[in-house]
Amino acid sequence: MCPAFTVVEKDRTLAAFIRNEYPQLQLIEADFLDVDLEILAAGGPLRVLGNIPYSITTPILFKLLENRRSITSATLMMQHEVASRLVAAPSTKEYGILAVQLQTFCDIRYLFKVGRKVFRPQPNVDSAVISMVPKKDVAVEDAEAFSRFVRTAFHQRRKTLYNNLKDAYMLEEVETATLKLRAEALSIEELAELFRLVQPLPAGEGTMKRDGKR
Repeated sequence: MCPAFTVVEKDRTLAAFIRNEYPQLQLIEADFLDVDLEILAAGGPLRVLGNIPYSITTPILFKLLENRRSITSATLMMQHEVASRLVAAPSTKEYGILAVQLQTFCDIRYLFKVGRKVFRPQPNVDSAVISMVPKKDVAVEDAEAFSRFVRTAFHQRRKTLYNNLKDAYMLEEVETATLKLRAEALSIEELAELFRLVQPLPAGEGTMKRDGKR
C-alpha cells in the first residue's frame, strides 16, 4: 500500500477534476519544474511516476537528475524517440549528451513501447516507458563540471574530441589516439576517465590555442 501519493498538475481543469474525484490524494497545482523535490522528499525518497509532456521532456529529465538523491526511482512515459536516445549505445546517432548524462548517474531501462493508436486524440508519434534508478556508486564526483565537459565534447558531433575540447581544457595528459576520436565513440566509462584526465583552462585563456597531443 502506498503511504502517500502526491499529484502535480499544472492544468487548472485537470487539477479541479483530481481534487473533486480523488480527494484522498495530495494535489500540488503547479508546474513540475517549479516544485521543490527536496521538500517533497523530506519524509523519505520519492518514487516518481509520470506521463511527461513532450515539449518539456528534457528539462524534466535533468530536474530529476539534479535531484537524484531525493528519488528512489522514476518510471516515465515519453516520446519513443527520446526514450531511445536515453538508452543509446556509443557509436550510434542517438548517443549524445542526454544518453551520457543520464547513463552516468542512473541505470536507465527501456521497458516497453506504447503505440500512438491507444491515445485519444491520437498523437503523431509513438511513446515508450522507461525506468530511471539513481546509481549508488558513480565514477564522477563533480556532476556540474562533468555536465559542462560532456556538452563541450559533443558540441559539434562531427568534430574530433581535440577540436571540441582544445579551447576549454588542457589536454596534455590525453593520448593522441583518443583525441582523434569523436565523443560519440567513447563509452560512459571512457568519457568519465577522459574527464578525470583533462583540466579546464584558466579563465581568460579559453580562446588561446593549446598544442596538446594530436
